[in-house]
Amino acid sequence: MKLNKTTNEKIKIGKLEIEKNIIKNDEFSKVTIHNRSGKVIMVKNYKNNQLSGKIKSFWPNGNLRLSGQYLNGARSGTFKSFNEKGEVLLEENF
Repeated sequence: MKLNKTTNEKIKIGKLEIEKNIIKNDEFSKVTIHNRSGKVIMVKNYKNNQLSGKIKSFWPNGNLRLSGQYLNGARSGTFKSFNEKGEVLLEENF
């Protein structure tokens, strides 16, 4: 069974978009947060209400601020932090 559901809610910082899919009893959600001007500031993924999958956050200028991945609520693989110019500041492996 596959169910597609998209929810848009307004929050103080801008707009929150939630896309949900149910596949074989697992619920997958993609959460996208926009600032007041409409630019994406964060994208994160969940499986059964736990962080699972890629996560990205962005500076106000649109450059990547953080990228990484979660597996069952824990950091997994390489996480990178960037400055506003897009240069890598920190790289951590989990």
